Amino acid sequence: MLPENPHDKFFKEAFSRPDVLIDFMQAYVPETLFTKLDFATLQRETDSFTDDGLDEHFADLVFTVAFNGKPILVTLLLEHKSYVENYPHFQLNRYLLSIWSHQLTEKKPLRPVLPIVIYHGDRPWPHRPLSAYFEAIDDALLPFTPAFDYVLIDLSTVPEAVLPRLHNDYARLTALLLQNSRRKKRLAKVMEQHAEVFQNLVETVLGQRFIGTAVIYLSAASSLGKTELIAIFRRVSEQTNNSAMTAYEELLLEGEQRAALKFIRGLWKQGIDPQIIAKATEMPLDEVQAIIKKINEETK
Repeated sequence: MLPENPHDKFFKEAFSRPDVLIDFMQAYVPETLFTKLDFATLQRETDSFTDDGLDEHFADLVFTVAFNGKPILVTLLLEHKSYVENYPHFQLNRYLLSIWSHQLTEKKPLRPVLPIVIYHGDRPWPHRPLSAYFEAIDDALLPFTPAFDYVLIDLSTVPEAVLPRLHNDYARLTALLLQNSRRKKRLAKVMEQHAEVFQNLVETVLGQRFIGTAVIYLSAASSLGKTELIAIFRRVSEQTNNSAMTAYEELLLEGEQRAALKFIRGLWKQGIDPQIIAKATEMPLDEVQAIIKKINEETK
């Protein structure tokens, strides 16, 4: 069983790494902004500011970082649908208002927000100002039209144009896989072309786990089956294939365990007897009882 939302899991596992985030930002954020950011202060926030409607468009990650000595928020928004959004400012405006409303409700100081949109569709993303949405708007009306911008990381460009600007192996692999996950033939080719990136990552436990997450993402996002993925990784190197499949199986097991826990929690809350739960889940009674004990401790 694949983990829930493998797209989100890969995105968040990749960009939660400070080295990946900083590498992408140095490549895409204007230098006038980037040089004023103190990455020694970078911290990930636990909040998400997508509502039910915004969930259809974006997955988000939120960070706090000092800008010229004062804290701001940096938000990463992965464009979910992988096709060009004609009016992204409207979704972004809702998102920004959600952040500032939360700050006011929590009686926190209002912080500026640097929104960064990550797009990995097939067509280039047309980055244009909000005023361009309106046909021949008169200059006299511009002061009454919202005006804000966002940083765009457009991965629809070819890898050769992206990768030289990314120096971190995790960042380079993230760009490659997001960009080519839906391009079956291209994906196999670029993975072989950048075998050294994969080989570097499998030298560490964290790198192996990252590649395992990538395999799960590709299983969900691409049309490649597990057998085809194994063949591609084997062409990269036998070590890469072994590490990727080991991490892949471990992550699948984690997903199965979470699903079982969720199922048992639901049955237990309905008052179902542990012996009946054990039969329904085909698990030993002592394991079910241990899980129920953990559930009871969590709810105290």
